[in-house]
Amino acid sequence: MAERAEALIVEDNPREAQEVASLITACGLTALPTRSPRQAVRLLNTHAPTLAVIDWNMELSPDPDRTAEDVLKAVCRLHPDAYCIVFATNVGSDLTLQERIALAHPSAVTHDKRLGLDTLMTRVRQLLERRVGDLAIDRGTVMHLPSGRRFMHRIAVKMILNHPRQVFVARHTAMYQAVYTFKLWLRDQQSSVGVESLRGGFYRLLVRDDTEEHHAPPAG
Repeated sequence: MAERAEALIVEDNPREAQEVASLITACGLTALPTRSPRQAVRLLNTHAPTLAVIDWNMELSPDPDRTAEDVLKAVCRLHPDAYCIVFATNVGSDLTLQERIALAHPSAVTHDKRLGLDTLMTRVRQLLERRVGDLAIDRGTVMHLPSGRRFMHRIAVKMILNHPRQVFVARHTAMYQAVYTFKLWLRDQQSSVGVESLRGGFYRLLVRDDTEEHHAPPAG
C-alpha cells in the first residue's frame, strides 16, 4: 500500500538542481531531478509526480530543441493535478511570459527568479509541510495530528496539496483503491477531514470545521 510521493525537478543549473532535490528528499518525497526537458517528458510517461518544480530558463540544458514549455504541456496533459511551480525571471511583471505559462499549464503557479533560489526553497518547504484541518504533510506522508498516525500513500499528499481543488482518480485502479482506503482511514481516526466523491471520478477533501483556514500557498 505504501507509495512515496514523487517530485519532478527540471533545472538546468546542476548546483541549483541538487539543492532543490536535497530539500525535497529531506521533506520525504522521492526527487526526480533532470537538466533535460527531453528526459523530463520521458519521466512523465513512467512516473506520476505529486509535485513539479520547473525552471523556465533552459539555457544550460544539454537539449538543443526541447524547452520547459514542452515539459509544462506534458505535465498538464498527463498529470494535471500535480502541483506545478514554474521558476522564471521577471514572471511577476512580464505579462507575455505569464500568458505563455498559463497557456502551457493553466494551473501552474509561478515564482519570480529575481527573488532568489532561497525564496523558492522556502516556498517548497512550506508547501510540503502544509496543513488541512487536523491533517499535515510530514516527511512525505499525511499525519493525523491528534493521534500521530500516518497515511503512507502518495494520493493523500496529492489531495492535501490540491485542497480545496479536486483530483481525478480513474476507477478500478490502485489509486482508486488508495482513495477509498484513505477515506476509511480518516473515518477511523475521527478526523475533521473527509474525502468527498464527486461525479466523473473526481475527489476532494472536505473539512468539517467551517472555521478551518486552507493555508493555500500564494499563487505567484
